Amino acid sequence: MDIAAMYPSIMIGANISPETVMEYICGSGQRSSHSPGPELGHNALWWNDDNIVVRIDGTEVVIDRAPVGVSSAILTHLIETRKSVGKKTEMGWTLKIGANSLYGAMGATTSGLHTFSGAACVTAIGRWLITVIISCAGIMGFDVLYGDTDSVFVKPRGTKTVSTDTFLTVVHRILDFTPFHTIRLEQENTFEHIILIEPKLYYARIGDKTIIKGMAPVRKDRIPLVKDAVKNICAIVCWQDVDERLAMLKEFCAALSYRIREGSMDLSECSIETRKGGVTLLQYKNDEETDYIDKIHIEYESDEEEDEVKFHHNWRDEFDMKGTMSMHVPMRISIMEYDEADMVFSKNNRLEPEIRHSADSTQATIPRLFPPLFGYPVKIQNQVMTLGRNLKSMQQLLNLLEEIKVTKRMWAPRDLVLETVTNPDVLSCYKYTPLHAFNSIAIEESQTVSDTDSIWRVLYDSQVTFIRHPGVYGTIHDNSLIDVRPYEEDDESGSFSTELRISKDEWLGFIDCTYTPGSVEAGRIRSLAHNIRYRSMTAYTIDCATELLRQCCNPIHDKEDVWTLFMLGYIQKISKLDVFEMTATWLTQYGPNAPSLHVFEDKKVVVIAITPGCLMKPVCEELYKDNSNVKWYDSVLYNDQSMTLFIDPDGDLFYHPMEYMRTFCHLVPFVFHDEPPRPLLAGSMSTQAICNPRVELFSTIKPKHVIPPIVRTPLMNKYVHDLARLPHVDIPGVELLTLFCNSRGNYEDSVIVSQYVNDRGIFAHTSLINHPVPVGVDRLKAGDVIGSETKWWRPAQDAIVIKEGFSKNKTRYVCARMTSNDINVGDKIGTQHGQKFTVSEIRPIDQMPTCFDPKTGKTFKPHIIVASSSIHNRITLGQLYEAYTAMSVIGDVDFDPLNVDDYIVLDTDGRFPSDIRATMCNIQIGDTRITHPNISDDLYMDYGICRFWLLAHLSRDKQHYLSHVPRGPTIPRGRLHGSSVRLGEMEVHVMLMNGLIHTLSELTMSSDMVEHS
Repeated sequence: MDIAAMYPSIMIGANISPETVMEYICGSGQRSSHSPGPELGHNALWWNDDNIVVRIDGTEVVIDRAPVGVSSAILTHLIETRKSVGKKTEMGWTLKIGANSLYGAMGATTSGLHTFSGAACVTAIGRWLITVIISCAGIMGFDVLYGDTDSVFVKPRGTKTVSTDTFLTVVHRILDFTPFHTIRLEQENTFEHIILIEPKLYYARIGDKTIIKGMAPVRKDRIPLVKDAVKNICAIVCWQDVDERLAMLKEFCAALSYRIREGSMDLSECSIETRKGGVTLLQYKNDEETDYIDKIHIEYESDEEEDEVKFHHNWRDEFDMKGTMSMHVPMRISIMEYDEADMVFSKNNRLEPEIRHSADSTQATIPRLFPPLFGYPVKIQNQVMTLGRNLKSMQQLLNLLEEIKVTKRMWAPRDLVLETVTNPDVLSCYKYTPLHAFNSIAIEESQTVSDTDSIWRVLYDSQVTFIRHPGVYGTIHDNSLIDVRPYEEDDESGSFSTELRISKDEWLGFIDCTYTPGSVEAGRIRSLAHNIRYRSMTAYTIDCATELLRQCCNPIHDKEDVWTLFMLGYIQKISKLDVFEMTATWLTQYGPNAPSLHVFEDKKVVVIAITPGCLMKPVCEELYKDNSNVKWYDSVLYNDQSMTLFIDPDGDLFYHPMEYMRTFCHLVPFVFHDEPPRPLLAGSMSTQAICNPRVELFSTIKPKHVIPPIVRTPLMNKYVHDLARLPHVDIPGVELLTLFCNSRGNYEDSVIVSQYVNDRGIFAHTSLINHPVPVGVDRLKAGDVIGSETKWWRPAQDAIVIKEGFSKNKTRYVCARMTSNDINVGDKIGTQHGQKFTVSEIRPIDQMPTCFDPKTGKTFKPHIIVASSSIHNRITLGQLYEAYTAMSVIGDVDFDPLNVDDYIVLDTDGRFPSDIRATMCNIQIGDTRITHPNISDDLYMDYGICRFWLLAHLSRDKQHYLSHVPRGPTIPRGRLHGSSVRLGEMEVHVMLMNGLIHTLSELTMSSDMVEHS
């Protein structure tokens, strides 16, 4: 816990300034006339309404509490100004430094504000504050680990200790009765594990992050070898389970000792980087003297030679010990675990698989990926390069694999350099290397462990310099970037070519270039298709590769029998019989983590790759087949029929398009199985409505009514049954009678909702919001009601305070619960087709249009009106298919939306079944039936039953702009009455003109009229 702005706050509270401080020298048993009746101790603090008395080592200092001193006034002005300009701004930082410097000015003889007694009082009062806090902590059940100038470390003594919020409230309440009521103690960090050596010297863990203070890893006077050793040892102690710590410590120390004994460290690991005369040097200390060596001591005769040398730096042999290699999957430290009992997210760091399958094996969740270990040639500056090694025999390559497995290094081993490939056969093999995907964490880790990041930046410059939105599986590249680049003419980094948006044949089944994962860079990133996995380098991968290499033991009889083996930069001559035996062995290796085997028969080249990050796809006929017994192929092998025939002459690649679509597409009705998924078919808004349990600093909604969907795909049907056993997971949504009709009230993405929906409480929900609290607001207590009278409260409904806290950036927020049976104007609702609508109006039932279906003869009033233009604008024809299908199975326009559990339609292939008819109606307002103005026939609209759900409350702003067409030069005012942002007259006329143009365009190109049948 930390005291915010401790010294400035003390100076303000005590009014310490040169003109308010008076000093008296008191002998033993003496005191000034300002002292209280009882004799003060040797060091003591006392105050009344007029003075504050501080006794320090026999010297008594009296401070006048009025009038306000010059220093106090200056500090108050600096602090208030900093709050107004923002603490994180450049001016805010300047003001903070200025405020903190005033204490130093009091102790400087050259300063006009110097007062030694005042400066001594500041530190004395600071010690008194720390003593008060420590005393309160002990009384309230906390053990104090240590305290320093302005902070204190405490630890709960038992399970029944009061919360930290309660402790802070008590301390602040005590300080409210002292002159130091402006001082506030803040909970700066909550460490889950900490190695505390002494004050200002510790290693601590917060979630998935670490904080290191004063120890070797953050000191410049320690060599990298010691830095890494201390960091890794502390990580093992803090991150691993108790049972695993000792074994991993022994293993790490043994590996470190082995490297030291063998002398395998390079000079940079044993030297301290320093600068002398503007030159960067490595300072190396031996037993007798200190040597200074140029960090880069290379003289180039030409620019060409310099470019060549840049590719031959050794890559460092470092490894982040947060993970380990198991037999079948690498393990990573998990940072979040779901607690079903309390229905909350609780952090519980433990080892868990690097790749986790979902229950039905249709999708993999990949939180992290170890850095790449390359096994394919790459083209750099017109040269084909590879990560090569100085290996002389097949046995050395086997030893290298064993070293990777034993030392559990996920990064490339030592002596790895980037070399030019000289073998012409290998150069001509790869037109397209296999597709790879490395997430941003892998990129950061790779840059950290490489001796210089220049090589990495040459390989992956675009990934480092451009913002990417990886979606589910990460940014994709095939040793160069595979990216749907922007083609705007004003984008200097893009290229004006639509060809980049077209999926290539060699990506068949791996890449879907039509998907838009985010709106920030919409359409620029390709996402992976359905049922694709990374290959992670595991112990199983190494064992399989070793088994393949051990087949290379047959003699070479003649030139026709000579083949070339390429693996991890190593090239070796092998025999044709070796190739057949390796192929037979490879066919017995299953799973996505098995090595890749590429046989280029025309070039007589065999490539074995264990590269992590390679995209693998199962070849099987069953969508939900167990992946562990399935053969997984990479993108090169998958699309090379001649290679496939060589490896498996009796087999053929099975291709079923529905198997390789994104998982989301298997959940949404109406996806043509023989066409690519359509743009905007999926959306990220859906997940906001199922944010249960609660998430910090986010607005969540838990619906009261959970109605299973009526129209289901096979995968959705499986999820409905599986999730029924999980009380903490809901499939949101309710079924509403929907009319598709363009009107003035539902322009663009707005919808009109009937009052019937609120009368029945169909969207009843309990929601939780963590809302920011502005500076200056009084503390909020549990049970307080925040409502429309609170100006800073943005939601339109009242809420009950649960607690108040501080976010990671030290800003206040309040956690509050809102309960409502209604949906309000300005709310957002979503659909399973990726649409997001805004409620523009809650219309009374008698004002809703009356609809008449001429085929059934029934009249009805819809629950919701959606613009028909939103269907074709967003290409979400699946919503019409859903509406027709659900209406055909229920068959009753007077159905109860809260009681439809008995109705299920299982969608098979996403096409319109022959027995599903389009449901249409014409509408009338009052007694007038709506017809086309130029044709006497009635105007027909589509209708049916569709699924909607309420989205997060972050959009429930009192000043939310409603997207209806303005009807005049004035803008409606008032909360939740069609109000908008304040616009000038010119902006209103521009909006009217744009609205008119869009309306005329829609009437011309997207008429609602259909032929009467």
